[in-house]
Amino acid sequence: MWIAEAGKSIRDTNPGVDSLWEFSPVTDNNLMYIYFVYDWTSPMYKISLKEKKTMAAKEAGHPVEPSGQLNRYARKVMNMEIENVNRAIAKFVQLQRDSDQDRALLDSLQNQINEITHTMGEPSKDVKELKDKVAITKILKDLIGQRKDLAKLLDLRLTEAEEEAEKEIEKEMSALDRYNVTTQEKLTDVQ
Repeated sequence: MWIAEAGKSIRDTNPGVDSLWEFSPVTDNNLMYIYFVYDWTSPMYKISLKEKKTMAAKEAGHPVEPSGQLNRYARKVMNMEIENVNRAIAKFVQLQRDSDQDRALLDSLQNQINEITHTMGEPSKDVKELKDKVAITKILKDLIGQRKDLAKLLDLRLTEAEEEAEKEIEKEMSALDRYNVTTQEKLTDVQ
């Protein structure tokens, strides 16, 4: 939604940004942070939210302490504890979704894919949870296919990063499927 250029602030590359009251009290660093974390065209968009927030805060120019940790204010921004930044984020997300509903639908599918992928990486607590994960694994491949089909139908080109991420997930899926099925069979034999 915003144009970002190296060495320039969001205000420099998007002169009308302050015409919306939600953005005007927000610092240039925080506007850049919002771009990196929430803009669909951000180079960081496909990274997991936690990692993306940390990378975005550093890239946006928030100070880092000698320990390597972001300073307290940056951590508050990342934890959504700064009200004016939260209002700006909400407005940004709303405008982005309202201006491109097709992309919003693709984004929703991507969020489901990310959630399933994250869930699959967590250790199972018991046999039932493992069986549920095996079932979810099968859904993931379908969601990726739906996302590709929808992008094609809407004539929205996936970025190279999105295409590469999906190929990696599909490649990992077959190995994960085999592992989950084998593990489930072993656990079922034990019962």
